[in-house]
Amino acid sequence: MPSESLYLNCPKCGATAMKDVARCPQCGSKLKKLSAVHWVGLAFASLILLSICAAPKRDVPPDTPQPLAESPTKAGTSAHPSEQRKLIELAQRMRQKYSVATNEIQKSQVRDERRMLLAQAGIPFRVAGWTGQLVELDTNSDGLGIVRILMAPNVSVGTWNNAISDIGDQTLIQKNSPVYRKLAELQIGENVSFSGSFVMSQEDHFKEVSITQDGSMEDPAFLFRFEDIHRN
Repeated sequence: MPSESLYLNCPKCGATAMKDVARCPQCGSKLKKLSAVHWVGLAFASLILLSICAAPKRDVPPDTPQPLAESPTKAGTSAHPSEQRKLIELAQRMRQKYSVATNEIQKSQVRDERRMLLAQAGIPFRVAGWTGQLVELDTNSDGLGIVRILMAPNVSVGTWNNAISDIGDQTLIQKNSPVYRKLAELQIGENVSFSGSFVMSQEDHFKEVSITQDGSMEDPAFLFRFEDIHRN
């Protein structure tokens, strides 16, 4: 019987032929046979392909967005200058006390107490390097700039929003002034540093622009003459 190591059968006609011949001597069909090395290579490649197909798909994460600048609401007051923190904490404490007042007389007393405490706190009327978030940026019918900056939740500084109210206070930002030109480069929501001076009043110590007493105590917006505003 022919040795299996030296002979093979033709897959077409079944005739026996030596392994080292290229064609069947009976029918002429090609008898080329892959070597053992070839078979091992094919088996290895098949295993790799199966592994790739069986591997769980992973979602490609989208580009990681840049974190937005923290607003005063999230960042708290720790990063503010000490005199600014003093104003914010006092305004928030009086806001809380006002919220539990049970009648209008008590509410009026709380407002008077806030005025007295602001006068005693030693906060200068002219300040520099205070910080906050730009929450209002507009113009009136004459194109004068209207600005409000949130220093902390429910505590802000800003200009009047109309020329009539601003008579005598002069808080609206004048066209072509350095502050006006800087504001043209800013966007609502940006964190800014600012300098300038408060407008004084007998009713609130630092003049406040709300129409009602509730607004003045619950969401105080102190009137401010801006001398500089720039992006942090």
